[in-house]
Amino acid sequence: MIAMVIGPALFVSLGFFLAVIAVESLVLLASARVSSATMVPARVRTFKHEKTSATLQLGSVRPRLLGTRKFIVLTPYGLECAIGEVRGGSGDLTLVPSLAGRFSDLSLKLIDGDILGLFARESIINLEGFVLESLPSSLRAPARPIVVSPISLGDIPAGRRGGGQELHAVEEYHPGLEAKDVIWRRVAQSPTEELTMRARESSVRRTVSIGLAMAWESDASKAVLFDLTAEALAQIGKTLIELGTAVRISYVSQGRFSFVESTRLGELADATLAISETDNGGLRMHQSISESDIIVFEIKNYLEKERLSGSGNELVLLISETPGIAARRERVFVFSGREDLTNIVESVIET
Repeated sequence: MIAMVIGPALFVSLGFFLAVIAVESLVLLASARVSSATMVPARVRTFKHEKTSATLQLGSVRPRLLGTRKFIVLTPYGLECAIGEVRGGSGDLTLVPSLAGRFSDLSLKLIDGDILGLFARESIINLEGFVLESLPSSLRAPARPIVVSPISLGDIPAGRRGGGQELHAVEEYHPGLEAKDVIWRRVAQSPTEELTMRARESSVRRTVSIGLAMAWESDASKAVLFDLTAEALAQIGKTLIELGTAVRISYVSQGRFSFVESTRLGELADATLAISETDNGGLRMHQSISESDIIVFEIKNYLEKERLSGSGNELVLLISETPGIAARRERVFVFSGREDLTNIVESVIET
């Protein structure tokens, strides 16, 4: 009908002209590639549920003749990202982690459209080198109060001075020490004025070891599992560090045994991030992990181990995404994100 109205010659000319424009648009679209994309800074650390920002920098600016370009940042499970307007090859990103852990597999998706809106091309660029570290909220909460039974004081000496019941040594009295420990009978018999006293063995353990035996079925379940594990370790670790006890966290990474030891909160924060490198397959435990003071299992993995080898007498912390699950026996504790883990700390200290 158009050919009848405008004539065959004009219709052919119009079709040829549109075809040329379409080819030019397609050529421009093919040439509109971004050479690289980076994030500044390359490493960001924040707490879970807190907003943080970074700058996206592109290696090339889109041609003026290009029609449209849309930017989408693809993030792993547990991390949300919003991108502002990109101008001059850079744009601001707002990042909000909903889970604790390390997030590094980010990529930029570009959707380019031609001038006529006839064609669209998608391309994905990996944002290599960028890491967002999300710390568990338990690190910011006050340490849980803990009460150790006086009966257990001194039962497990820590190898250093303290307020236990076991005699550690005999030494000279200095101001500020407990006067009740002065050995007055020896002082009365001494020809000098030197005051001697009993130095007692501390009943606070020097180190508590925690072994991770984890297993998961998908990236999403891994993200949730390690978020809960980081929260549990932060809660337990803060309480132990306040008592003067070091926390040693053991795990298997890339087929090799690894561990991190924390005596300060900063080191504990690093440890809650380092566990993200744990291998999948908790039933294949390293011997050092199986001999830890506390063994951390994913609950399905633990039930499988219990079915295969029976229940032992080890102190176990079960990580479960489902709240309300009760432990089947003593010395087993369940954590789904809301539980108070003071009891497991008291148990490991008094054992």
